[in-house]
Amino acid sequence: MKKTILLIQVAVLFLTITDVYSQWIPQTSGTTWNLRGVSFINANTGTVVGVSGTIRRTTNGGTNWFSQSVDSAIHLNDVDLFDVNTGMAVGWTTDSAVILYMIIQNEGWERDTEVQEPCQTRSLVYINVYTATVVGDSGTIIKTTNGGTNWFSQTSGTTNDLRGVSFTDVNTGTVVGQNGTIIKTTNGGTNWIPQTSETTNDLNGVSFFEANTGFAVGDSGTIIRTTNSGTNWIPQYSGTTNILVGVSFTDANNGTAVGTNGTIIRTTNSGTNWVLQPSGTTNDLFGVSFTNANTGTVVGAEGIILRTINGGVKVINISTIVPSKYLLEQNFPNPFNPITNIRFDIPKSNHVKIIIYNALGKELTTLVNEKLGAGSYEVDWNGSDYPSGVYFYKLTTNEFSDVKKMIMIK
Repeated sequence: MKKTILLIQVAVLFLTITDVYSQWIPQTSGTTWNLRGVSFINANTGTVVGVSGTIRRTTNGGTNWFSQSVDSAIHLNDVDLFDVNTGMAVGWTTDSAVILYMIIQNEGWERDTEVQEPCQTRSLVYINVYTATVVGDSGTIIKTTNGGTNWFSQTSGTTNDLRGVSFTDVNTGTVVGQNGTIIKTTNGGTNWIPQTSETTNDLNGVSFFEANTGFAVGDSGTIIRTTNSGTNWIPQYSGTTNILVGVSFTDANNGTAVGTNGTIIRTTNSGTNWVLQPSGTTNDLFGVSFTNANTGTVVGAEGIILRTINGGVKVINISTIVPSKYLLEQNFPNPFNPITNIRFDIPKSNHVKIIIYNALGKELTTLVNEKLGAGSYEVDWNGSDYPSGVYFYKLTTNEFSDVKKMIMIK
């Protein structure tokens, strides 16, 4: 009997899941000021902004960030890049709103001295090279249709602070703010129509990837979703009570929200489930920008910048039993649509890479790129950005390499 009990105890000890390895990698920003906004135009080129005039830019996916900072009296809340040469940032000083323009790629930023709104501007969307909309405190909405040569105010119909804005074309946009405020336009802001959000919590961010489907996030872990242009907003379960500040969707299914205390949550099924991802920090996170389902950057307090190239996918240690050899298992399910699971064994501590390739051998994304201890692991791949077809996944360490084929059928 004693022997049986001992064996059961040993089995339980070795079969429990022990570790989750984050795939959000910290980058060196070169500042300790709070970073509040981030925008990437492609996987390599992006800008982050923050308090005390902080602006940082990268052209290599964040491997290096260089300063483009401006007057320290300017505090920046948001940034939006239209292309690699064109961008705007918004914020405030002690006496007025601030709008900045990128001058020439890599060379700096210039303040628009014509904007004299006595408020804090909080969010913007750069719709095309001529058209941008900026929102801020006390119901402020201002717009340009000539690339910022002139700005004019629009009537929002509210005095609540407005904190997030998203447009899908020059006419169709949604703004969110204090006390559950949501307003919508279908004529470029000539008229803003209030919508019912079904919450009184402050809403801090909004993301529409097409005219009908959008998400808004806010205080107390609030997430609401619409699939009919805001006629109805339906609450979703976020799994957190932390304040959610930013949200980014790249398609109908894949989205990431960030917030206080290092919160990062992600969905791959249009918000039916939101999964908490390890961020590796307890710093408040304020901004998030994804250029596709897998590649994204998050910014926050004390200059923190986090980067993922696999959607923040978790590498899960599923057993502490030390394997006798390296092993790359066949993915499951296979065929799949669009998510599949890959398991592998590492007999000793090693730096591990798992890379996905298409049928022509072109590298698509890196699922794993970190040092792992001995054990058995699993990681998911989400192929929603790619068409049906044959793909390959390759595991590489400094002692072992193996490749297997998988098939995605949509």
